[in-house]
Amino acid sequence: MQESKSYWVRVATGDNYVIAIASITPDEIIASEAAWIAETGCRLHHFLASGPTSESECERMGAGFAVARQAVVAWQPWGHAVPATQ
Repeated sequence: MQESKSYWVRVATGDNYVIAIASITPDEIIASEAAWIAETGCRLHHFLASGPTSESECERMGAGFAVARQAVVAWQPWGHAVPATQ
């Protein structure tokens, strides 16, 4: 992961987020923008390739949202805008 890039992230609890990274510390990934993805509305590979659909459920988390680095179990680059609340 790199600062100033956006990623889809799955954490150990099974929650999914889209995070635009502001900074990375030894313990945390801190977002400039973030959204919790409650439901992709489609298969994960389609969501990653195409972005949110009308069936997606997203909740904006805002700037300063942080994820513990040790909690991240999977990530992929995200080539779309951070989703808005739907």
